[in-house]
Amino acid sequence: MVAQPAAALYLVSEEIENLTKVASKLFPLLTEEVRGNAVLQSVSGPRGKKMVNAFDSAYENAKSIQTGLINYISEMFSSGSLSQEQSEEAAGYLAVVNDVDRVSERCREIAASARTVIAGGQSFSRDAVDEIKGCIDVCSDMFAQAFGLMYKGSTVDPAAIMKSKRKMRKAVKQFGKAHLARVKAGKCAESMTGVYAGILYNLDRISDNCVSVAEEALNDVNFA
Repeated sequence: MVAQPAAALYLVSEEIENLTKVASKLFPLLTEEVRGNAVLQSVSGPRGKKMVNAFDSAYENAKSIQTGLINYISEMFSSGSLSQEQSEEAAGYLAVVNDVDRVSERCREIAASARTVIAGGQSFSRDAVDEIKGCIDVCSDMFAQAFGLMYKGSTVDPAAIMKSKRKMRKAVKQFGKAHLARVKAGKCAESMTGVYAGILYNLDRISDNCVSVAEEALNDVNFA
C-alpha cells in the first residue's frame, strides 16, 4: 500500500481519526482517577483497580496506534514514492500524531502523580480536585475542537480554541496562587505543591498540543 501514496494517505487519515476517538477517552478517565484520589480511594481496592486498568488500557491502545502510524508514515517517506504535495500532507499527519502522543504522555504523567499521592496516604483538597477537573474539561473540549477542524466543511471556530487556550493559561496561574493560599491557611499540605504544580503544567502543555493540531488543520491537514 505504501507504493500507492494516495491510498496510503487515505489509510493514515482514517487511522488518525480512530486515534482521536481512543485518545479522547483519556480525559474522562483522568478525571475519575483524580476524583478517586479525593475520596482516598486506594488503588489496591476494587474500584481503584478498575480505574487504573481502564486508564492504562486506553493509554496502551492509543500508544499502539500512534506507534503504528509513526512507523507507517516513516516508511512512506523512505519509499520515495511521495510527490512534494503528498510529502507535505504526510508531514502534517506526522505532526498531528506526535501531538497526540504528547497529549497521551502528559495524561499518563498526571495519572501517575495522582496514584503517587494515593500511595503516599494523601489526597488533594476538594478545591484542588475541582480546579484540576475544570482544566481537564477545558483540555477535552480543545482536543475535540482541534480535531473537529480537520473535517472538511467544519463549523468549528478557530477563535474558540485560542479563547480556551487563554482561559487555560489564566486558570493555571489563578489555581497556582489559590493552592499557595490554601497552604498558608493550613487547608493544603505544602508537600503537595510540587505535584499540584506539575499537574497544572502538564494540562497547560496539553492545551498547547491542541493548538498545534488546530494549526495543522488550518494548514489543510484534513481527514480524507
